[in-house]
Amino acid sequence: MRKFLGTALLLLLGAGTSGVAQAADMFSPLPVAGWDGFYAGGNIGYGSAIVDHVGSTIGDLTATGVLIGGQLGYNFSTGSNLVVGIQGDADFGNVTGSYTAGPTITQTLNWEASVTGHLGYDAGVVMPYVLAGVTAAGTTRTSNILGGLSQSAYLGGFTVGAGAAFRVAENASLFLEGRYNNLGSFTYTSLPSTPVVNTTSVEIRGGANFHF
Repeated sequence: MRKFLGTALLLLLGAGTSGVAQAADMFSPLPVAGWDGFYAGGNIGYGSAIVDHVGSTIGDLTATGVLIGGQLGYNFSTGSNLVVGIQGDADFGNVTGSYTAGPTITQTLNWEASVTGHLGYDAGVVMPYVLAGVTAAGTTRTSNILGGLSQSAYLGGFTVGAGAAFRVAENASLFLEGRYNNLGSFTYTSLPSTPVVNTTSVEIRGGANFHF
């Protein structure tokens, strides 16, 4: 009986060790992972936007808030450790600010999307990169003048930034990046005084990607 229990214990330990090893193989970090191929994932960030009223007595409005969304991209190596990629991303947001010195005006960035090109340096499990591309956003502007008025707008411009990706497993990575967005100029024709507004923002984002 004692011999039987000892044999059973050894078999259980062997099976447990094998299971742990297989799980570790699935998610174990690689010394040199490589960055080629498709990837997809999610991100969360914080944005701060400056809403500049052009030729108006209304001062600048600062809007802040959280963004959350996802991204899909593709990377390929060009040699000399350089990695070129393209990425599309979309985020929902609540980046909001108000101006109260006079009429009460509130502006909210509701969503943001971009297509960017990436240029990175393959340093093994770390890849620093720069990015640039086009971006668009949807905003809502409200005013308490005449009992309350509101107008939605679609803004478009460019984005530039830099960041770094960190391979944490064969098929998974984390990233952290900063961006500057210039969303251009828009005239709110449905609001009093038809304000002309320039919108820029800075963001910091972090997230995770699964590599195919």
